[in-house]
Formats: sequence, structure tokens, C-alpha cells
Amino acid sequence: MSLELLPEGDGGQDLALGSAQGALSDNAELGRGSESGIASPPAKRLKQEGHSGENAGGPAVLEVKESKTKPQDPEQAKTWKKCSGHCGLWKSPDQYNSSQGRCKPCVLGVRQFWRLAQKQNCKEDLSKMEQDDSKLFSEVQKAFMKERSRMENTQNKIRFNIIEYKDEVIARCGDRKEVIKSMMWEGEWMEAAKTAAHGYLTPEEATSKWKTWKSDPAVKSDHDGPRGFLRLAVPTRTNLVEYEEFATGKRLDKVERLNKNAKDSTIDDRLKLLLSENHAKFGSGSLQDLREKAQATGVDLEDMAAPHLADLTDTLERKRKRRKKSTGLESSNSEDDTPAKEDGSAAAGSGSGAGAPGGQDKVKWFDAETKCRKAERDWVTGIEGLEKAAELQSKEAIGVLESFRALPDASRFSTEMSILGKRVSWLQAIQEGDQAVEKLIEEADKEQLKEDGESDKKAGTTSDDVEALARAGPCHGYQALKSFYTLKAFGLKFRSCKSAEEIKAVQELGHAGKKQTGVLSSAVKIALSDLQNAKKRVETQKKKEEEKEKKAKAKAQTLDARLLDPPVNAARRKSANAGHALLDTSAKVWDDEGNRIPSSFQWQSGWGLDKPWIISNAKLPEAVGARLGEFGTVFASSSLRVTEGRAHCPMSEELTSQVHQMLQGNAALRDGWLLGKCGVESLQAAQAPRRVKELMKETTFGIASSSSSIARFELDLFPCLRVVHKGSMQVALWAMKQPKDLPQQVELVAKATQQEVANACTSGSVSFGTIGPGDCLYIPPGCLVTHLAHSVDVLGVRLGVLHAGMADGFQALLDANPGQQARGPLSTTLQFLKQLARAAAGAQESPLQPPITNGSEAEKTENDQQDKKEDVAKKAAAEDASANKAAERKSSIAEAEAQKQAAEKLAAEEAEAQKQAAEKLAAEQERLKKAEAEQAKKEAAEKSAAEERARKKSALEAEAQKEEAEKLAAEQERKKKAEAEQAKKEAAKKSAAEEAAKKKASAEANKKKQQEQEAQKTKDDKKGDKGAKDTKKDKKDKKDKKER
Repeated sequence: MSLELLPEGDGGQDLALGSAQGALSDNAELGRGSESGIASPPAKRLKQEGHSGENAGGPAVLEVKESKTKPQDPEQAKTWKKCSGHCGLWKSPDQYNSSQGRCKPCVLGVRQFWRLAQKQNCKEDLSKMEQDDSKLFSEVQKAFMKERSRMENTQNKIRFNIIEYKDEVIARCGDRKEVIKSMMWEGEWMEAAKTAAHGYLTPEEATSKWKTWKSDPAVKSDHDGPRGFLRLAVPTRTNLVEYEEFATGKRLDKVERLNKNAKDSTIDDRLKLLLSENHAKFGSGSLQDLREKAQATGVDLEDMAAPHLADLTDTLERKRKRRKKSTGLESSNSEDDTPAKEDGSAAAGSGSGAGAPGGQDKVKWFDAETKCRKAERDWVTGIEGLEKAAELQSKEAIGVLESFRALPDASRFSTEMSILGKRVSWLQAIQEGDQAVEKLIEEADKEQLKEDGESDKKAGTTSDDVEALARAGPCHGYQALKSFYTLKAFGLKFRSCKSAEEIKAVQELGHAGKKQTGVLSSAVKIALSDLQNAKKRVETQKKKEEEKEKKAKAKAQTLDARLLDPPVNAARRKSANAGHALLDTSAKVWDDEGNRIPSSFQWQSGWGLDKPWIISNAKLPEAVGARLGEFGTVFASSSLRVTEGRAHCPMSEELTSQVHQMLQGNAALRDGWLLGKCGVESLQAAQAPRRVKELMKETTFGIASSSSSIARFELDLFPCLRVVHKGSMQVALWAMKQPKDLPQQVELVAKATQQEVANACTSGSVSFGTIGPGDCLYIPPGCLVTHLAHSVDVLGVRLGVLHAGMADGFQALLDANPGQQARGPLSTTLQFLKQLARAAAGAQESPLQPPITNGSEAEKTENDQQDKKEDVAKKAAAEDASANKAAERKSSIAEAEAQKQAAEKLAAEEAEAQKQAAEKLAAEQERLKKAEAEQAKKEAAEKSAAEERARKKSALEAEAQKEEAEKLAAEQERKKKAEAEQAKKEAAKKSAAEEAAKKKASAEANKKKQQEQEAQKTKDDKKGDKGAKDTKKDKKDKKDKKER
């Protein structure tokens, strides 16, 4: 946390309308500075502008010069003296109180320092420091006075350029709502919750409400309760005030106009001057935050914003220890203090050790409850921000992929789309969870092991396996990727921290996983940019080709231009050529091994001079590889890579010799080959033109990634060897056995269909292959080359090659209308090859010897044969001499004409190239400027959008928490009402049940009584019947007795 030094006041510099200087000085001397800070020293130049009064005619100026050196004026030198305080300036006597060595501003500053120390309860500590470590105490006071002086100078520099006088009449009426809150700790709240003001809450309801407030960051809180308990702002009463006001007043406004681009520090200083009449008291925090904190905690606003002297002391002490430690002068006392501090940090979270037994040093109390929660909340918030950014990025990438797949020429960007799609799948996996991430890591590791096993089995590295790029990981260190769910759960570890050091250690521990997520996001961004740039490159190249085509139609194209330059409508970048019949790898001709270019680790005797072949172990020396690396770096940033798609550069003699040694040692080429430099030396002996020597020299070449070329001759139709060092590409070579019209043949090959390619393969004219690092490709004379580079720039070495057996091929090319520029080199080289052929035939010829016979007849026959041979030899020599003279005359004339035309064309091409290069450079610079401006705008917009999103998010969260609290209160109120209603219903049910029971009991009693009555009646009836029977019996007995 950065510490900003802020003085307590500035001495009440009231900018009154009269002459204010004397009043300011007097107020300071009379003790007003004890309340409002320092006095404005009269040593400064005071200007009063734009007001009426005694000084309205002009500014009042007091010219007093103060300096750190003794005044040169003799009168001033006698009366002035140097301040022994912090300023150390020479000042006039009126700047000192009587019998004091320190000036008035220094005295007032020291008084203010001790008042502030007393407010912050660190006066005793500073007094002890003054006795024990006077140097550190002096540094603390000096830092305080420096900031105090800075704010004083800031206020003196303010110039008011607008002054307005107003008479105000104010009338107001309305209702004002006042919510009264009290800062309560938990026990106090539990007692207050039982009262009528809070609704007679039960202990459970009061505890629930306390937890809700405690978890709500919008509720003001502090730890100033008894024993440092947590206190919350609890609403206790709401007042509704009806008010009606009428007031009159006068106001004078003085305004300072600031630049709209004023620095933050300038605005911050004005805020300090605004908040209090004492000025210069507040830090860079928001005014609203300061006021809310003051209202919540109940502390003095000025004291809260003043510099914390204890923290200032700790900062300067640590700074001094670091300085001593770096110079090796740290004392033993500081080393002895280290264990005590470490022990104190271990006790963080348990309180202060100020009054601990044993006289331990005072340890700053660590608020684990709030600090750990804040660290966890910051961690989770950061991860959620990353998750949201990853979600937006994946949606954007998926949208771009879908738009590219819908393009009719989507196959051009298949490689870029596959890379982006793979990386987006990883980005989606870390959003889904650990299971998806672990599955992708396991698959990637298996593919990597499989690729390593296959590469070990192969004798050399080639580019046959084009899918190797797809098996690479999405970014560097992808094995360490974690899902966002795991990263969020990592925040729980902050809850167990007991000190700030532990919190920092946990943050550093989780930073690796968080950083790896950023690496993956950057990889997705790079892949997305690469895909979009590929489309832009294709569109740019297409436009350039259209412009070239228009220019070509406007000019009469010569045969030389059609042979030496690629066709105007042939795209050098990966465009429509990717679908050409010669580059369609899905065609059956590519699957036929008979159409493949023959390859081996050494040159085979069965290979001819009119068909291409590949030697697959031609690994270039390390020095040559380093040279190619430098060439590749330059080529990657060259404009030729975009416009032409290829470039070349000459090689040194030393590197050329190493290439020859490699080819002769590893490739084992057949005898009679003239390679590069050797061929140049032989041609020099034969006095060949310079153009022929240039065609034979060794050069480094580069072919841009994803570029393609259709039906293109090598330079001047000459044969050559191309050794690849880096990158890979597909090639299709069309070797013409009996060429008739070369321009017509170029047009036929450029427009060839699948059927025509299949027919050419049947006749053996076309061969297909893929070349990569370590491959040496032989290109016969007059062979049409078609290639398609893969996603990496192809770098290698090209060297011309000649052999005596190529004479027939050169003669056929001369007869096939090769063009004026190529005719001269071909003709000269043909004569040279014929000489080589005759020399080779003479060395290999063995004379026929007839059988030996006796006598003069045999001698005569032998002499006749010898004479005939001599005659034939003489005749052949004469014919050769005449033919050589005719050829030399013809070649000299052709060479002179060719050199003249070549010089003219070269001059024109160089002028055109320089012009185009200047235009390209200017366009490139303009494009870079625009790109940088766009990037700056984009970054500013992104930053603004991020800040806006963060603000909206915080507002939404606060609103959601408020709504949640309101919902909870409403839910509790609803539950309470429901319980009351339920109690009423139960009471009603109980009353109804009692009434029903009473009625039932009454009914049962009546029924029982009725039953008893009926039983009694029945009983009486039975008694009557029995009496009647007894009477009848008695009568009968009497009658019987009487009769007897």
C-alpha cells in the first residue's frame, strides 16, 4: 500500500479581498496555526487580482528573497540569520519569534506534527524514537514537512481568473426522510432486537438478521466495539420531516480554470484544498468514500485523512534497513530484532502484543476475518472476470470459424481454421470442468507419444506427415491448465491464512494456474488473428494480381516475359491454385506409386537426366543452417514475401565448399556432374557469359508459407538442385520429352484438367512428391515446376548443375522457341556440353585391333587403316573448327544483342523496382501508423468498456444484495404474518372444537336422560303389568279357595 504524506493544515490562508498578507502572518503568530495549520510565510510573492479595495490599482508585492546561502548584502548579512529547523534558509528577523533559532513556519510545523501524533495515539512512541533513534525521527519529521510545504506551494500557485458576486434568494419546502442508524455490536443488537422498535424479534430471527447484515458489503461496519468487537450500522428510527425555508444571502465565487487534460495529481491537490478549511488534508481517495467511512465509523474526517505517523515510521525504518543491508552495514541489533518480528507475525490474528508479559515488542494486529475474506473475494472476482472474458472470446472465435466455413474458398484457410478450432475446444474445456480438461490432456499426451515413436522409426525427418501440426498442444505448458471451477475453489485456501505473508504465499501459489489460462487465451487470440490475417493477405494479393493483369494487358507481352516470369493470372499465394489439378492430393494420380518422384538415400545409377529424383539424407552443415536462419528472419519481414512469395541471396565461398562436401560425401552423385562453383570455374575457362555463371552459383532461397505456383520454369530453363533445410511443400514436375513450343506448353499446363494430368502421368511426363528438411530435389532442364508450400516458410540452398549428357536436352530447348533472353545462355552452355561430351567419348573409346598375321600384307593393311583414321580425324577436326568459328560468331552476335537488351531491361526493372519499393515502404509506414492508432483506440475502448463493465457489475451486485435483503425482510414479515394467521386459525379451530364438544356432551346428556326416562317408564309399565297379574292371580286363588 503506497503511503501519501499529507500535512494537517496550511495555516488558514484566507484569500480575503483586502491586503491579506499581514493578517495571515499575525494569525499564525497569535496561535491560529494551532487549529488550522501553518501561516503563509511573507517570504513569498503575494498577488491579489480582480477585486476592489485599497489595492485595486495594482497588486501588492513584497519582495523578500530567501536562500540557503548567506546574503551578499552587508546590511542583510548583519541582521539575517539561518533557520536551525528543517528549512535551513537564511531569513529576516521578522520571520523568527524572539530568542528562537527556528523560523515561524518550522515552529508551527513542529507543533502541528505533535498535535497529529497525539490524535493518532503515537506521541509516546515518537518521543521514545526521538531519544533512541534521532536520525529516523528527523527523517519522519522531514518527510512530513516536505509534503506540508508542497501543498503550501500548490495553493500559492493557484490563480483565480473569474470572480462573481451574487445576491441569493432561496425558498424551499418539502418532505425530508431521515434514516437514523446506530453502530451496534452483536450483543447490543440481540438486546435491542427484543424491543418494539425492532418488532420483538426472537433470538433466531435476530441472529439471522445479523448474519445478513454482516455478509452485505453495503452495510457500514468497524471494529471499534468493546474489546475490538465488530459493529454494524443498524437502522433504529426513520423520521419524516416537513420543512419550509426562506433565506437570503450573498456569495462571492472565485474560479480557477483547469485544462481539460489536467493531471490527476493536480485535481487531487484541488480536492485536498476543497474538503476542509484547514486544506491539504485528504488523500487521493474518493470524497464519497471518505464521507461514507466517516459516517460509518464515527471518526473525525480530518483525522482519518491525515498521514498515519506510525505507518510512516515503519516505512522509513524498513527503507533504512534495506539500504544498510544492501551495503553490508546492517547492525547486530537489527539482526536480533528479526526473530522477534517473525514471532510477532506468527501471532497475527490474535491481537496486539503491546501489553504482553515479558516485554515483547508491539505487533500489529492482523484482521484475519476481513483480510482473508477480501483476498478470497478478490481472487474469485478475478477468476470470474477471466471466465467471462474466455466465454466472450470463445463465442467470437466460433462465430469467426462459422463465417469462414461458409466461404466458397474455405479450403484455403483449412490449416488456420483447424488450429483455431483446436485451441477454442481447449478454451471451452476449462469452462466446462476438470473432467473435460483432463480428457484433452490425456489425448494430447497419447498423440505426442505416438508421434515420438513414429519419428524414432524413421531414418530421416520429412514432411510426409502433414497432420503432425494438428497433434501439437494448444499452447506452451498446456499440461498445467486447470478449469475455472478448480481455480475458484482454490480461493478457499485463503480462509486458513493467519498473516499477510501467508495470503501472499497462497496468491503466488495460485498465480501459475491463473497465468496458464492467460497463456491459452493469448494462443487463441494469436490463432484468431492469424486466420483473419490470412484472409486479408489473400484479398491483398488478389487485388495486386488484378492490377498486374491490367498492366499486362496494356503492354505487349514478349515471349521472354511469358517464360521467365510467372503467368500474370497465377497466384503466388495460397489461393485458387490450391484447387489446381496438379495440387489436388485427393486425386488418384497422387496415390499411384508409379507417379511418385523416385527417392533414395544415395544417387542411383538407374536415374536419368531428364527425370527428377530426390536424395533424402542431404542434411546441410550447421554453419549453413545458421546462415539460413538469419536469411529466414530477414525474409519473414521482407515485402517480397508478400508480393512475390519467394526470394534468394548469394552464399559465401566457405559455405559453398561445405555444401559441396556434403553432397559429394553423402549423396554420392555420379561422376561427371558439375555443381555450382565447379561449374562456374569450368564455364570461366570456356569464356561463358556472366548470366550463365550467375545461374550456376549457389544461393539461399526462401518460399513463403502457404504460397503456390503453377507451371513455372527455373531461371533460363537451367537444371538445378534444391536442398531443403526448413519447411515442407508439395511439388509436381512436368518434364517434357520433346518440347515444341514452350509458351504454348506453359499455357496448356496452367489450364490442365484432371484428365489431362492423368494422361500425362500415363506417358511418364508428370511426377509428384513432398519434400521436407534434408531432401535434395533434382529439377531437369526445361521442367515446369508446380508447388504448394505448407504452413511454414521453406528455406534451403539452390545450386546449378550440368552434365555432358544434357546436350540433347539443351538442343531440344533451343529448338522450342525459348525466348530471346534464355537463348543466349542456352546456346553457350550447349557448346560447352558438346565439348564435354566429345572429351568424355574420346577418353572412353577403345580402338579395334584386327588379328595379327605374318607378312607384308598385314603391315600394309595396318598402315592403310592408320591412314584412313588420320584422314577421318583431320576431316572431323576441320569440320569442328569451322563449326566452332560459325558458332562463335553467331554466339558473339547473339550475346552482344542479348547483353544490350538485358542491360536495358535490367535498368528499367531496377528503376521500376526502386519506385515500387519506395511506394511500398511509404504505404507500409502509413499502414503501421494507422494500425498503431487503431490499436491504441481499441485498447482505450477495451479499457473503458472493462471499467464500465466493472462499475455496472458492482452496481448490479449492490442492487442484487439490496433486493435480496429486502426479499429476506419481506419473506420474514410474510412468515410472521402467516404464523399469526395460522395461530388465529388454530385458536378458532380450537374454540369451534370446544363448542362442538360441549354441544356433543349436552346432546349425549339429553340422550342419556331420555333413555333413563324411557327405562323408568318401561320399568313402571312392567310393575303395573305385574300388579295386574298378581291381582288376577289373587282373584283366581280366592275363587278356587271359595269353590273348595
